[in-house]
Amino acid sequence: MKLVLAAFLQWVLFEGLLRESVCTEWTAQLPETISAVEGSCVVIPCTFTYPKGVEASITAVWYTSRSIFQSLVVYNGEDPLKVDARFLGRAFLIGNLTSGDCALKIDKVKTTDGQRYYVSFHAKGQKFRFQDQKVTLSVSKTPEKPRITNPGLLTEGQPVTVNCTTEYTCPSNPPTVDWGGVNGTVILQYTAKQQVAWAVTSSITFTPSYRDSQIQCQVKYPGRNNVTEHRPIHVKYAPKDTEILVWTRNIKEGSSVSMSCSSKGDPPISRYSWFLVQGGQEVDLEQHTEKVRVPNVTRGVQFYCTAENKIGQTQSPRKSLNVEYKPDITGESKCTFSPGEMVCHCLVNSNPPAQIQWIVNSSAQDFNLSTWRSGEWVTSVLTGALQVQTNVSCTAFNKHGETVYVLPFHVKESLLWMIVPAVGGLACLLFILLIAITVFCCRKRRGRHFIHQPRMYSLCDTSIYQESSPLYMNCTEANPIYTNGSYQILYENCTPSFVRTQQHRAAWRRREVREDNGSATECPVYLEVL
Repeated sequence: MKLVLAAFLQWVLFEGLLRESVCTEWTAQLPETISAVEGSCVVIPCTFTYPKGVEASITAVWYTSRSIFQSLVVYNGEDPLKVDARFLGRAFLIGNLTSGDCALKIDKVKTTDGQRYYVSFHAKGQKFRFQDQKVTLSVSKTPEKPRITNPGLLTEGQPVTVNCTTEYTCPSNPPTVDWGGVNGTVILQYTAKQQVAWAVTSSITFTPSYRDSQIQCQVKYPGRNNVTEHRPIHVKYAPKDTEILVWTRNIKEGSSVSMSCSSKGDPPISRYSWFLVQGGQEVDLEQHTEKVRVPNVTRGVQFYCTAENKIGQTQSPRKSLNVEYKPDITGESKCTFSPGEMVCHCLVNSNPPAQIQWIVNSSAQDFNLSTWRSGEWVTSVLTGALQVQTNVSCTAFNKHGETVYVLPFHVKESLLWMIVPAVGGLACLLFILLIAITVFCCRKRRGRHFIHQPRMYSLCDTSIYQESSPLYMNCTEANPIYTNGSYQILYENCTPSFVRTQQHRAAWRRREVREDNGSATECPVYLEVL
């Protein structure tokens, strides 16, 4: 007990002497508290003032005060090895003493580092301790959650910016920030908070969707310490997923149908509109409720609705109704008859598809039947041998009724009566063409030797015509005749012949005129040679 009391008195005396040696020009400023995350680093801010002329000799020593009687050296500027083993290699002075910065950095912070710290300065053999200005370090295993700004009420399609801020105490190894729940453009900004810590702010700009429900900001610290903050968001949007729901089953043509316009929006839907489409024309039903009942529906009709709120309006896809009706046999149904054969077609439109029956008023025995379907259309074909035209009817029926139709007959002429005239006409055409070719060849051949100009020659009161070729006469020369101042030669006993050679043609073209006064024969031939 006496030893403890003696030690306490020595400590009080030491503190008093130290305070007496502190010059009023030495001051130090430290924060009261600072926090750190286990596994990360921490920087304890520290500033001080000193008298002029001692800056070259200033050293700093940091202590941790475990109790009123015990202080451990954390950092020793005079002898770096003379520190507590628990801080060896982990504590460093990062401030510039000549600038009045005495900040201390501790790496790989442990939970046991959570103590009170103070600083002491040595200069020219003097020590200046600031035990009355201690900073308390608190170490947590998990970081504090970041802070997300409230974006307020969002509207789909309108961009917005949200900030996420967190503080840290290790500027050399700051945390990273990641976003979740939305996608956008991110900007990071680092700032220093005076005498406490540093802060990082991550700003994300995104375009909200009606599917977005919350934003996540995750901060990752060194040492695998992560923390995530969530903030719900409220996005207003125009009506979505608008569609028509049909509540009436087995809709029969002419009956009524109940439908509703399904849609979701925020704020809720305030107005509905209904439209009918048929034959390419739209009709406003002038009904503005979510559910409607439409009377007297027909086949081929379509409906669509619109939903509206304060944000906007959307339109549903067109809805086709499954309207059922009894069979309808089209006018294209008919029978084709040719001697010995009959082919009948029955075309039926109905919903549900119809069944078809045939009735033939004949003694024929063998008929072939084939039927196929395409949507609401059914086609049935009846074929068979038939010698005489008869009555044929087609009966189509489904659960809504039946329709009977007597098919008209179309007589199909025999192909022989069509082929024979065609072949005869073709033969005549070929015969005429052959004659024309023959005449053309003959005329062309003759044209190479004769003058193509018809001439007439008289012989004994008999007219002899020769076309396309001149006439050559084998004659005996008679007495010439004097006419118009010239003599023309007369011939007798002339026999006509055709000129066949070019030589004859040249001789024939010569004009012969003689001045001879012989007498004419009984039957002379007058021949004028051109």
